[in-house]
Parts: sequence; structure tokens; C-alpha cells
Amino acid sequence: MGWALGGAGVAGLAVATVFGVIAAVDKSDDCTGSVCNRGTVAGIKSAALASDVGWISGGVLLASGAALVLFAPGARHEVTAIVKVAPAITASGGGLIAGGSS
Repeated sequence: MGWALGGAGVAGLAVATVFGVIAAVDKSDDCTGSVCNRGTVAGIKSAALASDVGWISGGVLLASGAALVLFAPGARHEVTAIVKVAPAITASGGGLIAGGSS
């Protein structure tokens, strides 16, 4: 699960980068000084918003995935020991026979 979240985070950061570049290129191509036409402003704002959302969600997903991978409990190795106890009856009396394996 951690690797999947991390991968989604990297994809979110890639999308954020693409939309950030699109917003920057549109602004430098279609705006002179502080004046832009109305259609360009809407496109730049949309691309910038998509970039912001991508950075935030990608960062959160990547951090969550990394936390799951780094701090997940390791595989548990169960130690199994078998102890067998059986009664023994002999001509001279009785007793117990004990044995084991691991």
C-alpha cells in the first residue's frame, strides 16, 4: 500500500510540474508587463490552481507512502518449539519421557 501511495504522489508531483510550466509559459507568452487579456488570465489561473492542487496532494501522498514503507512493522518470525511428554511404563516402574524439537 505504501508503494502505491508513493507512486501516486510522484504522479501528482509530475502533474503539478506540468501545469506549473504551462501557467508560466502562458503568462510569459500572452502577458506584457502586468497586462493580460481576459481569456489568458482565466487559463493561467486554472493551470496555476491545478499545479497547486497537484503539489499539495502529491506531497501528502508521497509522504504517506514513505511513512508506510519506512515505519511498517516487519515480517514476524514465529519461533515454534514442540515439547512432547509421554508416560513410560517399564518392568521396574514408570516415569515420563520428554523430548522436543524446534
